[in-house]
Amino acid sequence: MDATNGATANRYSLSGELRRADAGGSWLAQAYLRQNDLDLYSNFEYAPQSQFNQRGSRVTTGLNLARSWNIAQLGEDATNTLDVQVQTTISSIRSAAPPRACRMPTARCRAMTAGRTM
Repeated sequence: MDATNGATANRYSLSGELRRADAGGSWLAQAYLRQNDLDLYSNFEYAPQSQFNQRGSRVTTGLNLARSWNIAQLGEDATNTLDVQVQTTISSIRSAAPPRACRMPTARCRAMTAGRTM
């Protein structure tokens, strides 16, 4: 194994939920926001000149809205629920062979790519 390979990864999330009941049933609202970051150094050929950097960032948001109705028919209690779910993801993933300037020993490649932003 190439000891110079490695990665750093971060994940941040924020979520919330709101519930309300009324005479006819209940409401539910849920939302979340998640961010994932990855900075990966790989070397599939196990040669110092072949190492490359893959960086990625992903933001995912989601929303769930639900309405439940309590009903009593034919002597039985039941609950009907209608809900809507939405999710979206925005990605920025860079994965490619390194520029010729990075086809060098790992420490120099990492130093050259450290200033890049995702």
